[in-house]
Amino acid sequence: MNPHRFNFIEQKITEDLSDKTVLEVGSRIVTGSMRGYIESLNPKEYIGIDIVSGEGVDLILDVHNLENHFGKNVFDIIICSDTLEHIEYLESASLNMHSVLKIGGKLILSVPTMETHYHGFPHDYWRITLNDFKHLFNFMKVLGAYDTEGACIILEKQSDHFYFDSNYPIYSILRGKPIVKHNIIDKKLLSSYRKNIVALRKFFVKYTPISIKKIIRKIIKI
Repeated sequence: MNPHRFNFIEQKITEDLSDKTVLEVGSRIVTGSMRGYIESLNPKEYIGIDIVSGEGVDLILDVHNLENHFGKNVFDIIICSDTLEHIEYLESASLNMHSVLKIGGKLILSVPTMETHYHGFPHDYWRITLNDFKHLFNFMKVLGAYDTEGACIILEKQSDHFYFDSNYPIYSILRGKPIVKHNIIDKKLLSSYRKNIVALRKFFVKYTPISIKKIIRKIIKI
């Protein structure tokens, strides 16, 4: 997790959490985690879920099955850090997180910058801005927002009402433009994108700048 966004959340969440239950969506630790800090605030319970096992994962569970597994209005805090960009079905993910969050509970979302390169774990679909968050979760109260080095927002659940604007365009890294069909991804395009990325990496490993210059000079002489 980007240290700037980490510091922002750390400044906003400072209270004792001894009577609070916390859920982290996408909890496998890859580039840092809020878990150590949140656990230092003594939460009643902290559960980390992910679709694969690893450090920081207590339960292997898909975000789309949160309500089926836990029921409604269960958690006081939900953290979803640098994960939403990897989730194809944003509406279902948002609905499930909102459903299992208690009324008055906090939803903490963070995503990388628009300029962040493709990084599939195992997939990478979206680039989401702070304005996107504010629009898509406009039924929730904004408690804090940060848009430097990525976007981070802290929201409060006001009621059980949920609405996700599926006609609102979100930037697709695969298509290189905002699209409105958030849950429809061209599988052939995704496969082609990955193959091209792998091919480029192999090319730059094999051909250094010096060797490329030599090839160009040889072609020019010919």
